[in-house]
Amino acid sequence: RRRFATGRLSTLAGALVVEIDVANRALFADREGRWAEERLLESIGDETRAWMEAYARGVNAWLDDLEAGRNGAKLPREYSHPLINGEDIPRWTPADSFATVLALVNDLTNDSSTEIALGQVYAQLAGSPEIYEDFYGNRPARLVNVIDDYTCPSTPSPSRRLRRDPRTALTPELAPLLERALGVTSAFDVLRGAPRGADSIGSNNWAVAPDGTAVGHALFSNDPHLGLSQPSVWYMAHLDAKTHGTGTLHVAGHSFAGLPWIIIGQNEHIAWGATTTYFDFTDVYVEQLTPSGDGVIFNGEEVPFVEREFTLELAGGGTRTETLRWVPHHGPLLAIDEEAGTALSLRWTAQELSTDGEVLTHLSRATSVEEAREALTGFTTIGQNWVVVDVEGTIGWFPYNRLPYRPFADMGEYAPFRPLPG
Repeated sequence: RRRFATGRLSTLAGALVVEIDVANRALFADREGRWAEERLLESIGDETRAWMEAYARGVNAWLDDLEAGRNGAKLPREYSHPLINGEDIPRWTPADSFATVLALVNDLTNDSSTEIALGQVYAQLAGSPEIYEDFYGNRPARLVNVIDDYTCPSTPSPSRRLRRDPRTALTPELAPLLERALGVTSAFDVLRGAPRGADSIGSNNWAVAPDGTAVGHALFSNDPHLGLSQPSVWYMAHLDAKTHGTGTLHVAGHSFAGLPWIIIGQNEHIAWGATTTYFDFTDVYVEQLTPSGDGVIFNGEEVPFVEREFTLELAGGGTRTETLRWVPHHGPLLAIDEEAGTALSLRWTAQELSTDGEVLTHLSRATSVEEAREALTGFTTIGQNWVVVDVEGTIGWFPYNRLPYRPFADMGEYAPFRPLPG
């Protein structure tokens, strides 16, 4: 996972995955071309940095054992595959831990492949928007609500009205560009092990207040409906610096390979869990290239690409240098058709990760729902409903996420679940 997010799969499998490495390295960066894991590392405080450095020392101690043949350390079976280079395993760094988080954030919040696929269908049905709406429309089957005193509007909002706006430029002529971009984004899904099929969708968390229980305490349960994998990505852990030590940390639950924290679990004061929000964190844009092809047209002005050189190291030796490109007001290029003068770019809230690296450190030490809420406000793009209960019986639900501001959707101009005009 650290190699997936940092464009280093080529060090394992060589030229077979160069295209994916190039795409991922551009994806996991901000719109100025700064690597996301480095940006996160710069934002953390001393305590979180100490956690991550200690974790890295532990991983590297195991790598030392592997190299020296000590303590039964050996590589798992997948490293024996003839296409995998298991000879050179880089030392673990704190930035690598954040890189594994980026893969998880991608799993939970990047739905660009769905938007591109919907754009393909819409382009093919450009003359019949009512057919598209019938099969792929985003309306509920019926108007329902479970919130007291909420009045549901009697007519669909403007963004749900059937309309075909010619400015979306989703025409059959865009088919090659959309196909190329979908090939890249679908490869993200395959390599990150995205779940397939309707039975993989859904998770739940629920809580019961103290006056609804026989014991007089709040009860909490969480089931994120995660599939089983081999090797396992999630594992149970118990971090205790108090019982036989002089520390203050005591937390248990489920951790995630590559991270020093408990992601879902409890300490002596609170318990917390998470389920996916399914908010829309991404927007795909159909860009118009400048006449020279080195930028895009935005509000009638020419805007040059942000460019950065990226050198890949290939398994078996050798390197390859590629130029990564970003549209500065949107994000990385997913595909480009220079002959047609068009391109696809992606704007994703994960390009603005900032305070996320501190959240789980503070959550581990929270002593109340209110303190947990303060910790969780630091998440910008994790796509989770967090439910927390404490020993006093307080219950909180916090789906904190940073989302795009889309006034054009409220006005019914464009549908943000399809590619938008750049």
